[in-house]
Amino acid sequence: MHAVLGMAPQGQLELLYSKGFKPICVYVDPQSALKSLETKFPNVSIDVAGAKDYVPKADIKIRRIKERYRSIKNRLAWNLPMILVKDLVAFAVSRINIERSATINQTVAPKVLFTGLRLDFRKELGLAFGDYCEVFDGTDNTSKARSVPCIALYPCNNASGSWAFFNLITKQRIRRSQWQKKGHHRRDHRANERIVRRN
Repeated sequence: MHAVLGMAPQGQLELLYSKGFKPICVYVDPQSALKSLETKFPNVSIDVAGAKDYVPKADIKIRRIKERYRSIKNRLAWNLPMILVKDLVAFAVSRINIERSATINQTVAPKVLFTGLRLDFRKELGLAFGDYCEVFDGTDNTSKARSVPCIALYPCNNASGSWAFFNLITKQRIRRSQWQKKGHHRRDHRANERIVRRN
C-alpha cells in the first residue's frame, strides 16, 4: 500500500514534467511513502502537513471530487463494484477539468490548457460513466463479432477522442475510438452488474 501511495504523486509529477510544466511545491499528508518524495524531486518543495492538518487548497479540490463522485454514483442504475471505483474517480476528475475554473484567468478549460488539445464535445460528452456500449474490436476476416459489450469509463485525453471501456466479456480495460452507445432495459443493468462482480 505504501509503495502505491508513493507512486501516485510521483506519476503525477512525471506527467507534469512531460507536458512542460515545472511544479515548485507539492502538499502531502504525513505518510512515510509521501515523505520519501523529498529526495526524488530535488527542485520541488515537498510540503508535508502535520497529522490532521487542514490544507485549504487540497481539501477544497478533494471535496469537489468527492461530491462529483457521489452524484454520478447515485445516478447509476446498478451498484458500483469496487473494481470500478478508481475509474469513476477518473471520470469525475475529467468532468471537473472541462469546466472553466475561477483559479485560472482565462476562458479555457484546464484540460485544454494541460493537453493543448481542443475539446471534441461530441466525443467528450457523448458518453457518461457506466453507459452500455458496443465497442468496435477490429476485424480479422472471420465470422467473429466485430464489437464487444462494454461499460464506458472515462475519456482518454488523446487527439483521437478515445475512451476507456470495461470489456464485459474479458473483464479488461480497453481504449477505443469507435463505439455505439446502447440503451438497455433494467434487467440488462442487473446482468451487467453480475458480470462485473464476477471479476
